[in-house]
Amino acid sequence: DPTIRITNSDTTLAADQLIGALEFEKTDGSGAGVGVVGGVRMFSEGSIGQSTYLAFSSSSASTNNVEGFRLDSSQRVLIGNTTSVAVGGTDFAVQLQGTDFATSSNVVQRYADSTAGGMFAFAKSRNATVGSQTIVQDDDQLGKIRWYGSNGSNFTSYAAEIEASVDGAPGSGGDTSDMPGRLVFMTTSDGAGAPTERMRLNRDGDLGIGETNPINVLSVKGSQDYLVKIKSTDANVALLLEDVNSTASYNRIGATTHDIHFVTNNSEAMRIDSDQRLLIGHTSSPTDIWGGQENALQVIGNSW
Repeated sequence: DPTIRITNSDTTLAADQLIGALEFEKTDGSGAGVGVVGGVRMFSEGSIGQSTYLAFSSSSASTNNVEGFRLDSSQRVLIGNTTSVAVGGTDFAVQLQGTDFATSSNVVQRYADSTAGGMFAFAKSRNATVGSQTIVQDDDQLGKIRWYGSNGSNFTSYAAEIEASVDGAPGSGGDTSDMPGRLVFMTTSDGAGAPTERMRLNRDGDLGIGETNPINVLSVKGSQDYLVKIKSTDANVALLLEDVNSTASYNRIGATTHDIHFVTNNSEAMRIDSDQRLLIGHTSSPTDIWGGQENALQVIGNSW
């Protein structure tokens, strides 16, 4: 097959010494040389000539022949830096490093006349041969996202993690669409060296906050006296209780200022006011009965 070969017979290569290059040069309209505007260069990574890296460069209107990324001797792709930086003790295969939003971010875009959008996918097989398939098992991790922060020396500690795992027995044989899963959300407490699970969404759609085995749509567990706070910027706040057979009617438990009220079938049935009086059949304590006494229990009605 046709081959372009660049040979360097120097036996005393030093670190970062050029071995060979494929360069692109541009000239102006008069034929005068403008210079090299891009190319691919191979350098010696150390004094041993077999360790090499490839540097890919290009030019813009304001820069000329600047390295854009490199493929180092460990087959890592380095974008924005010339050396690998370990995160969590690992030198990852693809590294994007920058100093601002544009150079430290990436984007997935899809252009189509459809409802589908772009995707970022994780995949896991229990087969140790790349490209080969072996079914995963319950509790196998399928992928995770971690957020690391520098401790002043390196990136060894992470503040948060979202992990996706198999949550049950996957389908086998002809049942290839059955892949039960869960999402686990973790954060690291102040002074802790590792994250703690805070929330999980299991295969049945049950959400557990502080609960690792939720069996209800929402399970909340914690050591605090007050586990849930509901606050509205409106004058009223309420929990609406409605089943699948409800139509226009509703039941709710709510609060208005300092009163707690209980509503059944769209009508208020009972209220505890700000003075801890229990009012049944009315919404405010009257002062024109019982000798002007506002009793702790007040029941008003027009029938037995």
